[in-house]
Amino acid sequence: IGFGIIGGFIAAGLSFISVGVSHHYSKGELIKIPKKIPEAEKPILPPKTVTPITSAELNYCPACGTKIEVPNANFCTECGHQFI
Repeated sequence: IGFGIIGGFIAAGLSFISVGVSHHYSKGELIKIPKKIPEAEKPILPPKTVTPITSAELNYCPACGTKIEVPNANFCTECGHQFI
């Protein structure tokens, strides 16, 4: 036993001191909890409404703008966008 055990006590003391100092400089916020957004600050999004459009009613693809050559096509030949 002797003087060899003193190193363990010194290390433990330095550990406690460093935790206290870091706690002091972080203003007591060891675990940051995200704050909830108040109801008034939440973004207002428009309702999701989908209007079905067949390819017969389309002249151009709504996704890429390519002209639709095939009548009653289900997909765009350029980008693969599906027509409803």
